[in-house]
Formats: sequence, structure tokens, C-alpha cells
Amino acid sequence: MLEYSDIQLSFCNIMGNYNGESEGNQMRKRKTSCRIFAAITASVLLFGGITAFAAPPTQANDPTWKDVFELMEYVGQNYYERNPEEQLDADDVSSELPYYKSGTLIGSALKEKAYAAYVEENGAFSGENQGEESAKLTGDAASNYAAFYAAGTALVDSLKTATGTKYIDDIVGTWERFWTNQDEPLWEKVDNGQILPVRTEDDAPDTASMEPGTYWVLESDLEAYGNVIGDENAAWRTWDEQNLWEAHNGGPDIARSDLENCINTVTTAYNTLLDKLHEGTKKTQNPSAKKPLAPADEGSPASAGEESPVPVTVNEVIPSDGSRIQSSLEGVYCDTFVSGVIYKDQQEKIKQAGLTEKEIRSGTFLRYYICNSSNKAINKILSQAVSVQGYRLLGIMNNDLYKLNKSGIHLIKTTSEPLTVMIGVPSYLRNGQYDFSIFCYDEYGNLIVMDDIDTDKATITVQAKSFGYWAVGYRNKK
Repeated sequence: MLEYSDIQLSFCNIMGNYNGESEGNQMRKRKTSCRIFAAITASVLLFGGITAFAAPPTQANDPTWKDVFELMEYVGQNYYERNPEEQLDADDVSSELPYYKSGTLIGSALKEKAYAAYVEENGAFSGENQGEESAKLTGDAASNYAAFYAAGTALVDSLKTATGTKYIDDIVGTWERFWTNQDEPLWEKVDNGQILPVRTEDDAPDTASMEPGTYWVLESDLEAYGNVIGDENAAWRTWDEQNLWEAHNGGPDIARSDLENCINTVTTAYNTLLDKLHEGTKKTQNPSAKKPLAPADEGSPASAGEESPVPVTVNEVIPSDGSRIQSSLEGVYCDTFVSGVIYKDQQEKIKQAGLTEKEIRSGTFLRYYICNSSNKAINKILSQAVSVQGYRLLGIMNNDLYKLNKSGIHLIKTTSEPLTVMIGVPSYLRNGQYDFSIFCYDEYGNLIVMDDIDTDKATITVQAKSFGYWAVGYRNKK
């Protein structure tokens, strides 16, 4: 029987493949490996002691096979052995450099394909066509040498280093978590009286009469914080109104420095306010169990040269009434762009919708895996579908259902009956002015649109039969 820790590990292994590159990109890399073998192995065997090329070998007027091998070695050392992390379908990748993590090596898949055509199987310079290094080229090899030389040098020249000036994948979660983990709880405590605003210090209660976990703060300090938050929310709204979250191939087109500045500004303002809160010190036999406010992480991962830490997440949804609803189905929930994703139906109904009677009797059980989607191809398709329907894209997630039994872990794309799924709306969109819908493709490739069936501005509730990649879209109410 699988233990739950084994399930988590298996999920991670599965998702590493399932949420990775598209099949086309995986195939491209497999082909690249074959091309590396065809181009580099032959030249290394023949010229194992050749020195590294800082510049391309001179194009020969009367080429021999040695000239071919030297070019292969040059391309191998200066392109393939540098192992480009991304290969894009563009002749010139320069325009894409801002959108990848700084330092990422990016090459042209089109130029790689053009070069590889000469050296892979049946190419003019494939292994079966190669001759002795001193032999002059003849036939197809001779007539293709100039184009082969141009393709090889162009491939090396295509390799460029990303600048990362618009790469925000590693910090956008920090921005989103701030509203959920810091700003929203702060205002909730103001609303429920746990934080008491006072006009002057003379109006303030004695902290010795207040329970721990309750606070008073000057109205002016709270207002100053609110003004900062309002200004930064305005920046977010500008990005939203200009569609900058989807402006680049369905992804964000926002300067990293701008987002870093927003993160630093709101977290500094928040932490400054925390220093101005006066907490109760009353000694009681039953200390308050109220959750204290936690400081926000200042700065961004880039400023420390590290990746964002993975937060500890609890999968629950908090409606407008402040109650906390946890999922009736267990699974693995990673931090996402929404505030929780839960299954509301009773476990028995979920089992009957996702499993056959035989599977239920044999002890097969269901689990979910929820995370942000990293499949760029699927993200692009879904973001376009959301836009065509007249919505703005909030984000794309994996809401995957799995059945687990002795034979392994199996993905469920469709259930026999709809299941009730509730999604928490991020705090900065809970103003009641938006309609939300979920978009996905069923297992036959049909676009499915699931409209929100509840009236709570803090939640999205849908009846779902199709699972996998889910896009969350929103638009102004009509």
C-alpha cells in the first residue's frame, strides 16, 4: 500500500514531466541530443586533441573533410557543449532575452534545425558520408559546404544570454502572497476590532487592560499605510488595464524592477505599521489564541541572489463571512495565484464520480494535485481562449485528479458526474465588481467554460467534470 509521503513524492515526479515542456519541445531536445552525438562524437573521435576555438575556423576555398570536422568541433564547443537552456522558434532571440531569468542561455531552434540538417542521418555531412580528413569534398558535400559553414556559424551566433529585465516568475508569488498573507489579515483585524484605530495617544486604551493579540494604533499611521497600499494597488490596476499580465505571448510584460519596487514599497510600509501597533499585555489564565500579525519579507529574491522560499500552505478557502472551509478531498496543494482550491462534495460522491465500483471495492482512492501551470504551450492556448471570450486572465493552474492503487498513480481527466470546486479570490479582486469563470479543455479538445455559481465576491464555485489545466478569467460585471 502506498504511504502518503510516497504519494507526494510520486506526484512531484509525475508533475515534473506532466507540467514540463510540451511534447514538441521534449522531442526537440531528444533530437538535439542525437544531433550532438552525430556532430560532436565524430569530430571528437577524429580530432580528440584539437584546441578550443575562440573564433570560427576560416571558411575554406577548396574545402577538405578536415575543414568540415573543424567547423563541427567549433559548433560543438561553442553551442552544444554550452548547453543552451532554451531554444526558441525564432531566427533572432534577442527580443526574448528580457523575459527569461538573467544568465539563461538561449539559442535559436530554427538555426539549430538548419545546421543539424547537414549532419544528421542522410545529411551531406552525416557520419556515413564522411571521408578521410585530407580528402577534398566532392558531390553534395562540396556543393553544400558554404551553406553548411554559414549555418554553423549562424547557430553559434544565435546563442545569447538572457537579461531578465522582465523576468518576474520567481517574485510574482511574493507580490500575490503579500495581499493574502499580510494585507488581508491586517484589515480583517481592523474590521473585527482586534486592531483598534485611535485618533490620538490620549484616546488609546491602556495596553495592560488589553489581551495579547489585540492592538491599538493611531489612525494617522493606519491611514498612511492605506495610502501606500492604494498607490501600489493603482500600479497593479494600470498593469491590468493595459493587459500587461498577458501582453507577452499570454504572459506578463512587466519590468522586473517595477514589480520589485512595488514589493519593497508595500512590505516596508506594512512592516513599518507593525512597529507602530501597541499590543495588549494583560495577563490572563487563558491566553488569547488569536493569530499574531507576521512581518512581510522585505525585498525580492533577486536582491539576495536566491530563489523565493517555498511557503508552507494550507489549502482552505475563506469566504466573506470569515469562515475557513477546507477540502473534503486530500492531496498536495502548492502555492498558487488564487487563495485556495477545495473540493466541497462528500468523499463518497467524489469517489463515485471518479472511480468505478470495482475500483472502490478494491481500495483505490483519489487525491488532487494543485499548482500553477508551467506548461508554456498550454498557457498560451488557454490565455488566448480566455481573451477571445472577453475575459482577462488571472492565471492558469493544474487542478489534477489522480486515482491511486497498487498498479500506480493514474490521471483522471473526466468524472462521470460534476464535482463542486470552490476557489478563493485573491484579496485585491474582492471588490464585487468582477464576474469570474473557469476555462479548460476536455479530453477531446473541446473548450469548456464553467461560470461562477455563487454570489460571494470572495469565492468562485463551479460544477466541474473536466480536470487538468484550468484558466481563471475575470471581467467587469455587465
